[in-house]
Parts: sequence; C-alpha cells; structure tokens
Amino acid sequence: MACPVCGRPLPRSARFCPNCGAAIGPLLGTEERKMVTVLFADLVDSTGLAQRLDPERAREILGSFFDAAAEELNALRGRTEKFIGDAVMAVFGLPTVHEDDALRAVRAGLAIRGRARRLTQSAGLAEPLQVRIGIESGEAATGLGPAGQLLVTGQVVNVAARLQAAAIPGQILAGTTTHALTTTKVSYGRRKTVKAKGFDTALEAFPVEGLTPRSARRTIPFVGRSSEQAILGQSLGLASTTGKPVLVTVVGEPGIGKSRLAEELAAGMSAAVPILRGESRAYADTATFSPVAAIVGDLAGINQDDPPETVGRRLRELVGVACDPAEVDRIVERLALLFGLSEGRREESAFVHDVQAGFIALIDGLARDHPVLLLFEDAHMLKPAMLDLIERLGSRGRRGPRRALVLAARSVTSRRPRSPGVQAETRSSSSRRQACSCRRATAVLGRTGRFFLRLCRQWSARGWMRCRQDFASWPGSRLCSFIRSTYRPSRRLMKR
Repeated sequence: MACPVCGRPLPRSARFCPNCGAAIGPLLGTEERKMVTVLFADLVDSTGLAQRLDPERAREILGSFFDAAAEELNALRGRTEKFIGDAVMAVFGLPTVHEDDALRAVRAGLAIRGRARRLTQSAGLAEPLQVRIGIESGEAATGLGPAGQLLVTGQVVNVAARLQAAAIPGQILAGTTTHALTTTKVSYGRRKTVKAKGFDTALEAFPVEGLTPRSARRTIPFVGRSSEQAILGQSLGLASTTGKPVLVTVVGEPGIGKSRLAEELAAGMSAAVPILRGESRAYADTATFSPVAAIVGDLAGINQDDPPETVGRRLRELVGVACDPAEVDRIVERLALLFGLSEGRREESAFVHDVQAGFIALIDGLARDHPVLLLFEDAHMLKPAMLDLIERLGSRGRRGPRRALVLAARSVTSRRPRSPGVQAETRSSSSRRQACSCRRATAVLGRTGRFFLRLCRQWSARGWMRCRQDFASWPGSRLCSFIRSTYRPSRRLMKR
C-alpha cells in the first residue's frame, strides 16, 4: 500500500504517512462516486532519451521529472494515483471535491510543462524535454485496488488518457467538461476533434494557451448587494477625498459573493487606478508573503522560470520607475527576498521587516500620482506576518493614498478580532438569502431558474459552490445539455 500523496510505501496499519504526514484512513477507506478531474502527463520520447544517455543518467532525469510533477501536483492539491512508465496520472477532487478542481488541474498542467523545460536547462540536455498532457472532468468511482492502492475508474479516465495521447509535444488538451468549467479563467485555442480508440464518436479537445484574468461573473445580474456596495464605495472613496489610506475587510461565508462584490468595485474604478491582486500561486504554498510576491511579479513581468539575473533586472526596472533613485538599491534588495534572492542568511524577524518595508515603499511610489487598490482574497488562510503587512497598508503613507480590500471567511475574526479598518460583513438571513437566490435564478434563467436553484443546493453540498456562477452565464439549452451529460438529478427533484 502506498501513500496517495507522495507515493511512498505505507505500513499496513498506518493512519498517517510517515514521510509527508498525509492522513491515510479517510481517503483509502472510502468507496464512492464523485465528480473529479483527471490529468495525464507523458514525457515525450523517453525511449530516445534512454538510448542517448547512460542508463543511470536516464533514470536520474526520469526520477527528477516525476519528483517535479509530484511537487506541482501536491502544491495544487492534486492526488498522484500512479506512475506508468514515463507518464503520471493525477486526480483532483480527492478526498474532498472543490469548486475549482478543474482550474487547479489546468494550472498543474501548465506548471508541469514549465518544470520540464527548466529540467532541460538544469540537466544540461541538448534536446528539450517536452510533455503531452490531457485533462478531463466527470464522474468517477473511487476506492481501493487489489494491492490496496487508490483506484479511480470511469469514462473520464479514458477520455483524459486519449486526450494526452492525441496532444502534440508541449501541448495541453482539455476535454469538453473541463473547458466548460474553466472557460472564464483559462485561454483556449481553437476547438479540435480527436478520433479516440474505443470511442464511437470523436472527442472534442481544447488546447490550453494559458491563464486569463477575465471573469464572466459580471455578465450575471448582481442582485441584493446594494447596501454592501454603498459601504465599500463610501469607505474607499475616502482615500481620494482625504488622501488617507483605507483598509476594508469583507467577511462572509464561502460562496456568499465576496469575490463578486470585489469585482463590481474594481469595475467601477477609474482606469488610472491600478488594481493589484494578491493571491497565492499554489494552494499548498508555505511562503508567508506569496500574495505579495504575486503582486510584485505581475508588476515587474517576472515569470516562474526566469533566471535570477532576469528577476533582478526586472525588479530594478520596476523600482527605478516608481521610487526615488536614492532608495532603488535598498528596495530592490528587499523585494528580491520574495523570490529567494539574498546574500547570506537572515534572521526571521529581519526577513519579515525587510519584505514589509520594501513592499510598502513600492506601493508608496506607485501611489505618488494616483490611488492604488490592492485586493487580497482568502485572508483567513494568510499567516500572521502577511496580515501584519496588510494592516500596515492601512496606515498613513508617505506619498499617496492606498486602498486595501481584504476578503476573508468568518474564521479570520477569531484570529484578528480587532483588525483595523472598516469591516463590511456580508451576512444574510436565511429568508433574505432564499429570496435573493430566487430573484437571481429568475433573472438569469427565466423558467429554468427554479430547477437550477434546487440543483445548485445539491452542487453546494458536493463542493461546487462557486461553479454555479459560471453555469448561470450559459444559455438555458447549453445548461440543460451539460446537466444531462454530467449529473442525474433524482425524480423527486425534477417534480418540484
């Protein structure tokens, strides 16, 4: 029996993996049918690699590829089911289904492709390592295999494998369901058809081009949040009228509309106001300041696979434009800590101070001519030092007004009961929430609204809390077709 997370052998009676600490009992003891996303990644021309290199060298490179793939999958909460020759199969949605399983699978595919390219450079290979990746979402049966290992079966597994086989080197192909679940967050190429072995009809495949910041939430009517919108508008308007920084914390249960509220606010901002979004690039990221690193990386145009020289040069270009020339060297040195670039080892307290000071100096420079809006989501998952930095952003700046909007679950109030700044809690009574949901469903889907609303309640219990917003933007015929192909509602539900 092997650990489903790291793949290491497990003692027969183990409840936790002795290598990575993952809980074993609940995952391996459960047999169920659920919505998952399956990813297949295959290393191209591994046979030719074995012919060109010494056997031990080839084994070392293949092992490095597997380690890199497992690391990226674990960072995005993917479960590695098995390694097959030169390929890896992973499942997203085990043991718990999340509303963004499909998106995380696509992000993992992009990360694995990037790691393969970097492995070429680090290994000093003459020919680049390339991967073919296939991703699809759907219902699957999960349980234990004959040897006690995790086993996932279903048509979704076969589709993902066929898409991987049909991809050209360096390409990621997503299936129909994965495409539908991620089309608002992922940029896709032109649809293609794949003649797959074992399937009567051709499969539709969508080449992944990259992630996109666009969102379809604002195409759906926004109902029942006028009071919260007014509070946010008045609070953040103080930054322009008084020149003082403003910190607003939006607290509410998952799926209640915090992100949509932030998007409506950002859409109403002037084009001259930069909107900086701080979000972790990986779900298992242990870096304290990963949201800050994301903001700085986006501003400077830093990619994940950029060498240290490129990172340093782009940081200097960014700071040179925004900050005083006399402070450029010091600010660049402090911001470089976010990307692991430092001379010598620093104490933790000194590291925290330098990162906070460097980031605040950069934001002050950007706010010199106009206000700056910073958005931080999932603040309840941030570490204390990152929360301290957000609070410092709410203090008076040296050059210009700053606006910070923080989105968090209610659990953040137990960690920061007296957090400074305005707190706008999106709390709704059950009657108001039900009435608001009925108005939304009717406005979006018309006669289909009531059925869609009841289906959403079941999806929420399955972990599809936020996917319903994407589904609501579809035409009624497309939504009904998707429901028939992926989910079989009970007769009792259909009769209501």
